[in-house]
Amino acid sequence: MFEQIDKQQKLLDLKKSLEASGTTLDDLKVLEDTILGKASSAKTLAAAYEEQAFQIYASDQSEHMTQADMNRHAAASFHRAEERLVALVEDLREELSAGRRDAFEKSHQAWLQYREAGAEFQSSQYHGGSIQTLIHASAQESITISRIVELEPLLRELRTI
Repeated sequence: MFEQIDKQQKLLDLKKSLEASGTTLDDLKVLEDTILGKASSAKTLAAAYEEQAFQIYASDQSEHMTQADMNRHAAASFHRAEERLVALVEDLREELSAGRRDAFEKSHQAWLQYREAGAEFQSSQYHGGSIQTLIHASAQESITISRIVELEPLLRELRTI
C-alpha cells in the first residue's frame, strides 16, 4: 500500500514539474523518439561497419596487406562515410527553414574544421610514419560516423513535422 502511495506521489510530482516547465506529453514523446532514433542509427551504422570490416578481412585474409593497401582501405572507408554524410546534409538543407539552414551551415562548416583538426591531432603522433595516412583516414571516418549518428534523427524528426 505504501509503495502505491509513493508511486502516486512521484507521478504527481512529475506532473507538477512538467506543467511548471510547460512540457507536454507530446514533448516527452518527441524526446523519446529522438533518443531511440539516435540509438537505432548508431546500431545500424555499427552493424554496417562490422560487416564491412568482415568483408575486408575475408577478402584479404589469405594475402598479406601492405601499408599502402591498408591506407587505401582506410581512405575508401572514409570516402563511403563522407558520401553518406554529404547526402544526409543535402536532405537536411531541403527540410530546414531558411533561418535554421543558415545556422546549420555555420555549425556544419565549423564541424568540418573540427573533423580535420581532430584527424590531424590523432594522426600527428605518427608524423612521418607510413601509418599516419591510415590513422588520419580512420579518424576522419570515425568522426564522420558520429556526425551521421547525430544528424539522422534530426532529419527523421523534421520529416515527421
